[in-house]
Amino acid sequence: MIKKKDPIFVRAIHEAGHGVICHYLGVIPKQLTTENEKDGGFSKFKNPLNDFKFENTTLQIEEKAKSLVMVYIAGREAVLKTEIEKNTHENFEFDYVQANECLSILTSNEEEKKVLIGNLEQEVREILIEKDRWRGVEKLAEELTKNKILTWIETKAILQQMLLRPRFRIS
Repeated sequence: MIKKKDPIFVRAIHEAGHGVICHYLGVIPKQLTTENEKDGGFSKFKNPLNDFKFENTTLQIEEKAKSLVMVYIAGREAVLKTEIEKNTHENFEFDYVQANECLSILTSNEEEKKVLIGNLEQEVREILIEKDRWRGVEKLAEELTKNKILTWIETKAILQQMLLRPRFRIS
C-alpha cells in the first residue's frame, strides 16, 4: 500500500489530476507519467497552444488558453485535495509558469491574471470534488503507481470505463 506522503503517490495524484481535467475539457496530451521528474509528467511541450491537440476542433484561442491553464493547475489542486503539504511536490511552480504563459494570450495585466487564475482554480476544484471525477483521479493514480506511464488512449479508456463524460467547452 502506498502512503500519502510517498513521492510516487504524490506524483501519481498530481498527474492524475491533469488527466481527469484533460479528459473533461477534451485536451489531448501525449501521456501521463510518474517518471522523469525533471521534465514533468503530463506534457513536455514548448508551445502548449500549438502542440496540444483538442477534441473539439472549433475552440477559439481564448478557450484553448483557459483550458490549458485549467489542465496545468489541476495537478496542484488534486494534490491539495489529498491534504498533502504544498511543498511535497516540486512541479507546482513549473505548472504555474506554464499556466501564466497561457494566460499571457488573454491579458498582460498581472492583476487580471491573478483573478483569472483564481477563478479557474475554483472551477478545477469544483470539477475534481465531484465524487465520480475524484474516483477517476484515484483510479488513474493507482494505475500510474503500478505502471509509471499511461498513454492518452489508456487514460481515456480508464475514465470512459468509469462512465466519466467530457465537457469539451468551458464557460
